[in-house]
Amino acid sequence: MTRRAFASAGVPTPWHMEISTPQALQRVMIAKGCDLTVKPVENRGPLGVTRLTAAGDFALAFEEARRHSPSERVMVEEGLDSARVTIAAMMRGGQCFAANDPAMAELIGRAASALGISDGPVVAEIATHQGTAYVTDISARLGSPALIADAARLALGE
Repeated sequence: MTRRAFASAGVPTPWHMEISTPQALQRVMIAKGCDLTVKPVENRGPLGVTRLTAAGDFALAFEEARRHSPSERVMVEEGLDSARVTIAAMMRGGQCFAANDPAMAELIGRAASALGISDGPVVAEIATHQGTAYVTDISARLGSPALIADAARLALGE
């Protein structure tokens, strides 16, 4: 659902697909290479997420993702060999406020809006690969204790 919403809003995300067996993962590895991430479709944090960088035990990675998926559904996505940055931001009235980076604020705002988040804190993981910023994860939560004070000021209209 998240990836479809991002695609509809024009939010760049890494290549991905749902897979149903370890053999399907092996076929993806043959076609795309080993720089892949295997994770539960629900993607609820780091549990069940395995970054593959070699032909290691892909079956174990698949089973670990399935074990941590309430629906037992697994996806694989392009690894994007790049640094990732986590950005905490605040949505208010559909507008995103992210520290001193209008381009990232606009991207995170589109991603949050695509998921129906118009107000409140969000944390996004962004990977920049070959000049394009990709949203690899986003969640509606406070990202750091410092944001609690910011949230309070926004709530009070300061």
